[in-house]
Amino acid sequence: GLTCAGAVPAQTVTVGPAGSGAMFTSIQDGIDAAPPGGVVLVAAGGYSEARTLTIDKALTVLGAGSGVTHYAATTGGTGVARLPLVIEDLQASDAVLVAGLRLHSVLPQGFAPQAFVVRNCAGPVVLADLRAAGSVRFTPFDAVGIVRDAAMVTLDRCWLLTESGPGIGVGLTTLTSALLVERSLVHVQQCRMVGITAPFFVAGPIDGAPGIRAVDATVRVARSQVFGGHGMETYGFVVPAVQTAGGAAIAATGSAVLARGGPENELRGGRGGNGLLGGVPLSGPGGAAVLVDATSLVVTTPDVVAVAGPDGDQQTNTPAIDGPGLHAPLAFPLATIAVASSLVAPGATADFALAGEPGAMCLPLLALTQSNRFAVPGALALPTVGPAGIVPLAPVGLDAGGTGAAPLAV
Repeated sequence: GLTCAGAVPAQTVTVGPAGSGAMFTSIQDGIDAAPPGGVVLVAAGGYSEARTLTIDKALTVLGAGSGVTHYAATTGGTGVARLPLVIEDLQASDAVLVAGLRLHSVLPQGFAPQAFVVRNCAGPVVLADLRAAGSVRFTPFDAVGIVRDAAMVTLDRCWLLTESGPGIGVGLTTLTSALLVERSLVHVQQCRMVGITAPFFVAGPIDGAPGIRAVDATVRVARSQVFGGHGMETYGFVVPAVQTAGGAAIAATGSAVLARGGPENELRGGRGGNGLLGGVPLSGPGGAAVLVDATSLVVTTPDVVAVAGPDGDQQTNTPAIDGPGLHAPLAFPLATIAVASSLVAPGATADFALAGEPGAMCLPLLALTQSNRFAVPGALALPTVGPAGIVPLAPVGLDAGGTGAAPLAV
């Protein structure tokens, strides 16, 4: 669509491969050229630069979809991994949306498991349909995605995956989580996140990494699959002489976690490691679905699938919700909503899948504008939408299974 004839609004910048007719061939050049509040449209294709995509103003960056639009941040010959995306220093009135990209951090050994950092943002940030996957070799990384000191960040339909294999991880002392949240509010919606499994050749025993680590933060998860990494395991003739644990799906320190259900949700801890010391088998404990320290709270709805990982000897002895923190189970499911398709052409109909309490009536609201936050009675959120810009859709009655759909003409 970027090559179609027609006027392009001054606030819209196009990026595409050479010969596409787009205004720029570099995504960062397009970001720099777009005015605050503008839109950067990125056509399908592969983009590779020795720099980090950096956004520090209100902006919308739309790729053609994570399956067809790729950005690789190369080392530039330095051998040091470079972050693909950084969003930072937003004012409260600034809003950023980045959607439809696959992000890679390229190292000589392959793809590094780091994708983005959101930091020091007072305004809302939405990351939708972003994908990143990589392997840990010799360099430690805190997480695939990191959110620090941000007022509100939403991850929608994002895949953040890590993986390891035999013979790697030399010198590592920490392992990579899928998402690290510090001093921030983060919504995780329709995502898949996997913490890394402990490799073998390391300086000492390392447990599997959590899928999500929350530190002094608030994390709300719905319709998502979050998995902890496994502990060290035997591989061929290599038998670890240590006892290691599986990682929790969510590990909370000084944090509040709200885990909602909805279709395709699952919080699963990693499997405990196994080893051998002096002929005696070693079996590490499995990871919890949610691990809360004494200063943390986890709230779960009854439709949440929360499963602890098995021990190294395949026995399950870890509670699904573990740790000295407070667990508050709700007696009823909370409503969740999901977009059935990421891009819908004008004139078509978008379907929003609803789930909640069986027999409930839902009144979907479409927000067309943003303004200062206001509280909605009964809602566990502070939306950043203006009351004048809310459009009510047709009421939807949920069936006996607690599901329904809201069509929206585009």
